[in-house]
Amino acid sequence: MQISTIFNALQPLTNQDEATKTKHISDIQSKLNYEETCPWCGGTLVLRTAKRGINAGHQFWGCINYPKCKYTQNL
Repeated sequence: MQISTIFNALQPLTNQDEATKTKHISDIQSKLNYEETCPWCGGTLVLRTAKRGINAGHQFWGCINYPKCKYTQNL
């Protein structure tokens, strides 16, 4: 029952033209393949999700060397 409800909710969203689908996939891949270096320590920035505070649930770029380096960058 739950699966069919979810399927029925998502099905209309898949009726997009190929250009829209391609752009969506490209946007996701560019976020996942983002490889900028940390200006503080030279480490790689990785996509993270805030777990606490007023930004809980929001994503940001954070240094891979956390907790030694606490550099963050908003999306």
